[in-house]
Amino acid sequence: MSEANHSHHSDPEAIQERETYVRVANVIVAATGLVVLLLPSLVGYGPELLAATISSIGVGIILLILALIGVTLPLQAVPVGVLNVAVGIWLLLSAALLSLPPTAVWSHIFIGAIVIVVSAFAISESSGVR
Repeated sequence: MSEANHSHHSDPEAIQERETYVRVANVIVAATGLVVLLLPSLVGYGPELLAATISSIGVGIILLILALIGVTLPLQAVPVGVLNVAVGIWLLLSAALLSLPPTAVWSHIFIGAIVIVVSAFAISESSGVR
């Protein structure tokens, strides 16, 4: 490990900055989780969309729980970020696999992309890799 890289890992200000970035990323994930959780009500999923409703509620709750862990333990949050990326990928896939209304399809794609990008950033910051 180079001297500059090593000092960056042990510098208290740099560590605090990384923690802040990871926390902000997880707050964004929490907000997306809340939107996904509420999506069946916002878009108006009918009874014929039971699988989509269950998926949205489950994904929303999972994202909220993972975000809470990521905010609480920002520098130990790499596994949380990896799980968030997996959930983001599910959101992208579910847009095609579930019989969603068009608004929900685009919501899943947009939110899935946000979750993946923000979580990848959080993984990078949490692990100290820049």
